[in-house]
Amino acid sequence: MSPNVVNPEYRDWAGLMGEEIGHYITAQWAPGSVVGVNVAGTTAYFADNMNFIDMLGLNDREIARRNPVPLNLPTVREIGHMKGNGASILARHPEYIIPIGGKGPLLKINDLGYFLSEYEMARLPVFWKEYEPCELTLSISKDAVKELLSSFEFFYYQRRDVKTLCTTPE
Repeated sequence: MSPNVVNPEYRDWAGLMGEEIGHYITAQWAPGSVVGVNVAGTTAYFADNMNFIDMLGLNDREIARRNPVPLNLPTVREIGHMKGNGASILARHPEYIIPIGGKGPLLKINDLGYFLSEYEMARLPVFWKEYEPCELTLSISKDAVKELLSSFEFFYYQRRDVKTLCTTPE
């Protein structure tokens, strides 16, 4: 079966990955950590011991009210993806930043990025000075899905002064 097949328990992969990421960060990161994330729904639901910055602004007053919004990315024209503010997110000093729902690729200064906040952060020197990339493999815990996808790569950025190791859990 292909990973594009709709599973009756999980209707989209972003939700499944958000759940797995939520379980991982609950177990591995310090409670109360501030986390910048685009897919705030499932990740935040399954990691309710963290403090989240919704980088798309759906649940963030400052980002939601940003006006005008630069229309420099294709996704900025999609409902629900039109907002962002890289400088605002970095000013809040999150311990972790999860770009593109945690499924990569890592930000690169010459990439367009996928969402506005990522695009802007990648162009700010303070981002590269204060954050380091982390990549690890997370296993899927849902038996109904394992036959389609047993693991995925989780990409995130960690503030350099945070002492959590960027390693795949055993």
